[in-house]
Amino acid sequence: MIDGLTVAGFNVIDVERVYEATRVPVIAVTTRNPDLGRIHRALEKNFEDWSERFAVFERNRVTSVNVATHVLHGHFAGIHPNQAAAILAAVTKPGHRGPEPIRVAD
Repeated sequence: MIDGLTVAGFNVIDVERVYEATRVPVIAVTTRNPDLGRIHRALEKNFEDWSERFAVFERNRVTSVNVATHVLHGHFAGIHPNQAAAILAAVTKPGHRGPEPIRVAD
C-alpha cells in the first residue's frame, strides 16, 4: 500500500509494473482524485522525460471506492477493486479519511 503514484514530488511509481515484477498486489491510494490536466502541465513544464512519466498515469487508471463515509481514489494492480476497498475499510479508522498505514508512514 502506497500513498498515490508519486513519491518525493514526481518520482512516478508504475503499480502495474511493480505487480508484474513482484506478483504482490499493489494499492496506491489517495483522498483526492488526481487532476490529470494539472499533472500533465506540471510534468511537461518541469521534466524532459515528462511524456514517459505521464504515460504511467495513463496506464494506471484511477478507480474510486467507497470507504466508510468517504471516497478514496486508487490505482490497484493484482487485486480487484472490491478486495482493495475491503482492505482499505479494514485499515481506515472511523472518522479518518485515509488508511492508517499511510497516515502512520507520513
